[in-house]
Amino acid sequence: MQKQSFTVRWTQITPDTFMYGTHLKIDQDATYFENALMPSGRVIHVWKMMTVYHTDKIIPQLPILKQGHTYRFTFDYDVVPEGHVYFKVIFKKRNGVVLDQAIIQQKEAEITYPEAAFSYELQMINAAATSICFRAIQITAQADDQVMSELTISTIMNEVAHTSTINVVLVDEAGLTRDALQGLHNVILVENGRYEDLKTIAHCVQPLQQGYTVNFIGYTTHTNEMACRLAERLGETAWVSADVASFEQQHSNVYQYGGRMSSTSTHSLISPMFHVNHRLKALDRGRLNGGIDA
Repeated sequence: MQKQSFTVRWTQITPDTFMYGTHLKIDQDATYFENALMPSGRVIHVWKMMTVYHTDKIIPQLPILKQGHTYRFTFDYDVVPEGHVYFKVIFKKRNGVVLDQAIIQQKEAEITYPEAAFSYELQMINAAATSICFRAIQITAQADDQVMSELTISTIMNEVAHTSTINVVLVDEAGLTRDALQGLHNVILVENGRYEDLKTIAHCVQPLQQGYTVNFIGYTTHTNEMACRLAERLGETAWVSADVASFEQQHSNVYQYGGRMSSTSTHSLISPMFHVNHRLKALDRGRLNGGIDA
């Protein structure tokens, strides 16, 4: 089975980026940092799993990890002098108190996400470096974890920093076509989700509620119901496709998108020719994007 893997890049300046006396250049493939006078032990940059939109004005940069699972962190960078930078993974409780931390001084390390962790962040720390060419961090679930669960929760896709909404799409077993998410911002994909995974999914998404409004989006009978159950658990909004919303909806905050087509309509005759995710085209992207045009 293919291992679940996430790529983390340095794509923006945040309040945690050390900028005093720094020359910083962010390119598509790498970020270049130069500062010969920066004191050792100071944090160069921080990536976070959880941010608060109204204060941070940035979206989370780290993937959601599963409690008790082990991940390989692979760091792709060059530093001058060699070996003069290191990384720290900080795990936090629900109240923000530090639970545990791990120091990474090599370019590969295996990290187990603690059972009691609610969120985490990753710091890059100076150790008398003068320049860094940073390309990426690869976070890969280890093989044993892939056997335990096929559930996959993606990093945030189609990122737009200046919006306070996160759109969680429950993906049907048929997958998604390339254009299905066009115009939809800050998307997290949940794949291979089953009803027994609802607690795990809710726990993984819950930290994002501290800074964002979360929309759960379905487009088939199964994914519609998953969206409604997750929205009910977390007090958020479910978006379900009207033409297959046949189950009883007990959660009040449910928005039906698209229209119900009659069995004699032309649309109903040709709809089998479309991929099942064509229903997502009817989503109100303006509302889902927090009022920002798609």
